Amino acid sequence: MLFRSLMSVQDIYRRAILFAAERHGEQKIPGSDVPYIVHVSNACMEIICPNRIGIV
Repeated sequence: MLFRSLMSVQDIYRRAILFAAERHGEQKIPGSDVPYIVHVSNACMEIICPNRIGIV
């Protein structure tokens, strides 16, 4: 059951990242040369990871 749930989260995450990458295109994080999608990914991980290991 946990494996099936994890795969579902991975699929949702992958789809969200692809969607955001398409929409943000070549946008950069303000004041850097880092693609904006890195910020989106980091924000997602802050939400997903604590929930997966029981912190929240």
